[in-house]
Amino acid sequence: MKALGVGQPGPKVFLDVLEKHASEFPEQDLLRTETEHVSYRAATELANRAANTYREIGVGRGDHCLLMLDNGTAWIPAWWGLAKLGAVEVPVNTAFRGEMLRYVIEDSDARVLVTEERFLDRLVEIADGLTKLKIVLVRRPPGDEALGEPDARLRKFALLSFGVLSEGGATFVDQEIRVSDVAAIMYTSGTTGRSKGVIAPYGQIYTNSDLPALGLLGQGETILMHLPMFHIGAQWHGFIGSVIAGGTFALGGQFHASQFLDEVRRFQAHSTCLVASMANFIYRQPLREDDADNPLRFVECSPAIKEFREFEKRFDVKTVVSYGLTEGGTLISSFGPKDHTMCGRARSDEFELSIVDEQDQPVPDGQTGELVARAKTPWNLMLGYYKQPTVTIDAYRNQWLHTGDLFRRNASGDYFFVDRTTDSIRRRGENISSAEVEAEVGAHPDVLECAAVPYPSEEGEDEVRVFVVARPGSAIDPTSLIRFVAARAPYFMVPRFVDVRTTLPRTETGKVRKELLREEPGVPAWDRHVSGITVSR
Repeated sequence: MKALGVGQPGPKVFLDVLEKHASEFPEQDLLRTETEHVSYRAATELANRAANTYREIGVGRGDHCLLMLDNGTAWIPAWWGLAKLGAVEVPVNTAFRGEMLRYVIEDSDARVLVTEERFLDRLVEIADGLTKLKIVLVRRPPGDEALGEPDARLRKFALLSFGVLSEGGATFVDQEIRVSDVAAIMYTSGTTGRSKGVIAPYGQIYTNSDLPALGLLGQGETILMHLPMFHIGAQWHGFIGSVIAGGTFALGGQFHASQFLDEVRRFQAHSTCLVASMANFIYRQPLREDDADNPLRFVECSPAIKEFREFEKRFDVKTVVSYGLTEGGTLISSFGPKDHTMCGRARSDEFELSIVDEQDQPVPDGQTGELVARAKTPWNLMLGYYKQPTVTIDAYRNQWLHTGDLFRRNASGDYFFVDRTTDSIRRRGENISSAEVEAEVGAHPDVLECAAVPYPSEEGEDEVRVFVVARPGSAIDPTSLIRFVAARAPYFMVPRFVDVRTTLPRTETGKVRKELLREEPGVPAWDRHVSGITVSR
């Protein structure tokens, strides 16, 4: 796919900002981990070398390249080398496996995949179903770049060492990148159907990542995140946000609430981004006399936890709430919410928002409706869903981007999240498609039909609950069912709760009445936490 759009070169291209800052403060760290750091000068050189290598193996402007990498500095050459070429990055959730992984690889039309050696076994499982992938760059543990003998099923691909990305020349003749050009295709599971590829132009990513405009980061300051780099939170808001601010992006290790403040102090982080469950875990830690002795100024947490005021006082921070989505970026943001249900106020400099009924008519303040958005600046919203024109038209019906989320607004202009209009489930920062959960559960030979719904978590957001009906003559054993799903699906999609039923409630036209299942009183019949079953990442 060629880069879309006819916009003129403009200021909202993050590549230009990297070059500018690399000349202004070349030795300042752009990216830090517990064991590595990369300066602005080094990041530019890494991107240049990778761009030259990508070009040598046939990657060009508008070509798609899949990145399935663990968190770390390897993202700089793998990702920004593509950007230098005008190629399109397609990040892949590292939990994907089986049919979900095959679908994303095949649907994206990518010829190149950059991945970790430990993910090759997953590629072996689906190799026969991959018809477009041609080249796989494999990253091995540091210090051991030699590739061993591959599984016979991988011989259909050209296997190269990730290290080749460092072998290109240190200078690169930059392509002309426009704000309207496609920077990435981000697969999101936020709806009832299969994951959809959100086509994101440079303008949208810049606006979503502009931490200085949001008042969250300044030159030389550090933001700490523990989110995965395939996620827009870490990739756009964290990394690109740091580039725009001239700051440093600290990429934390595996999150441990008991070690969080020590990590903040080591990185000297001025701000951080937490999902509600992470903030809850931190708040539940034993009180310490030095809790407030830390460099943090802001904690972004959406939604805010109920005890956010106590959290602020204890850790001497200010809470920042926001609302965004892959299709549109950060639409709402605010410092100091009035209560934990508040998402903030509209970014009125960039977006026009409305809350509408089922006929797309605005509802009065105080009433609930779907949040819809328009961009005030060109290229601030997605270009559409990749290869899904009908779904794109529906999302943009009546010239508004429909978020699929229900909101209400008060007379002061504060926005409050109410519920989702789709069957999506939100678990620890992941949007989960109920249809994809049902596809994996329904593949079990004893399952006749099933329905997946959210169940409120004691830690904030949702857990996955599934109602199942057995085939005639069969019986459902929740333990074996969950182990079956865990072997096929990403860890975050594996249901926690299982309820076995003889029938599911239906409408007169035969559709499962999920609203009744969501509102069913009482606790679920089977809980894998109680049963002692753990799910590996």
